[in-house]
Amino acid sequence: MKGFIMRFLSDPPFYYALIVALMFIASLIGGIGYILYYPMLFFICFYYNRGIKRNNINSVFGFFLLACVMSVLLNTILPVFKAPFRLFAYTILIFAVTPVLFSKQKAVMCFKFLQYTCLLLVGVGFMNYYMYQAGILELQEGNRVFAGTIGTNYLGMLCSIGILYMGSLLLYHKALLKKQIFLFAGLLIGLLLCLLLSSSRNSIVSIIISTLVMIYIQKKGKWGKALVLFVVLAIVIIVTFPFWEEYIVGIIDKQDGNTESFNMRSREGSWEIRWKEFVSSPIFGIGFASVSNPTTFSLATGIVETTTGWGGLVSQLGLMGGIPFFLLTYKNMKYLLTRKDGRYVHCLLGALLTFFCINSIGEGYITTVGCQFTVYFLLVQGIVYTLHKRWITVDSFVPLFFKIKRI
Repeated sequence: MKGFIMRFLSDPPFYYALIVALMFIASLIGGIGYILYYPMLFFICFYYNRGIKRNNINSVFGFFLLACVMSVLLNTILPVFKAPFRLFAYTILIFAVTPVLFSKQKAVMCFKFLQYTCLLLVGVGFMNYYMYQAGILELQEGNRVFAGTIGTNYLGMLCSIGILYMGSLLLYHKALLKKQIFLFAGLLIGLLLCLLLSSSRNSIVSIIISTLVMIYIQKKGKWGKALVLFVVLAIVIIVTFPFWEEYIVGIIDKQDGNTESFNMRSREGSWEIRWKEFVSSPIFGIGFASVSNPTTFSLATGIVETTTGWGGLVSQLGLMGGIPFFLLTYKNMKYLLTRKDGRYVHCLLGALLTFFCINSIGEGYITTVGCQFTVYFLLVQGIVYTLHKRWITVDSFVPLFFKIKRI
């Protein structure tokens, strides 16, 4: 264990992941993660892109960035949204974590960044669960959901990423030490219970579908074997229901509509508005990092809330931005789902990409540069893109914990 810790602490990508993860516990330690976030992006962008020989500006990422720029130039966006600054920061993010400029060193760094992120989110999620069990943090009064250190939806999302990471490792348990298997299984259970406490239905639906995809890839694309394992897991969950029944009171409240804030009409209304925005400007969108119906809170803070990532993508950037991103996602998913080798890297990436695709239906962060999940989504998209373009081999990405190198 000491060797693992020393290896992490001596690896720069660990600190990149740590800075972003600290943003999830700002309520406990202050805003140090937010303070270091943009300097970190600048450093990654300029350090890992120095001496780049493969320029992919004309790739799908380049066209996507061009759409972002055009949407700002061709629209009048409220100054409170600070679109030029956000576009500049988003451009830095794209250059930092995607292969718009490619090198093997940068690609390997991105995969390490992603793995350390998953590991740290396991820690953050389990810490929230422990704080609930210890009585340090409690359910919200009135609606019986658990917000933890970051809020219900974000807590559900970060727990989901941790669950998929632990689950992907346990699927390859033969490559793990016995003590690792027990540790990861315990962490997985804690994260599952914390996810239920968060009552994030979007995350729960997303992780169910992601788990099925993860098992499918691990079983080398054989639906029969994947469904058998999935059914076994479902039976275990049903049989153990009495042990975790108390953790779903918030979900029951949401389904019963006992709390006004749980009403789905506000979310459905946002989807309708995104559609109207798209229809009003279908080619270039209404403008990067903007909405046509800012709330009083948005006008006071400049925070843009689209509610739906995919809806926000096409409403802000139109077809010019939507098509490249949809095409990127489609090709990446097709690549992962057609792998027949059962490799761990494909399994993890397939689970995460599926999660972000489903989750973005009800969460609006695809074009939000200051959101942690935007970083993670783009990291996954970029890593998979380099693989399916064959700019790098899957053997270049080394898992953190396995005793077998090639798995």
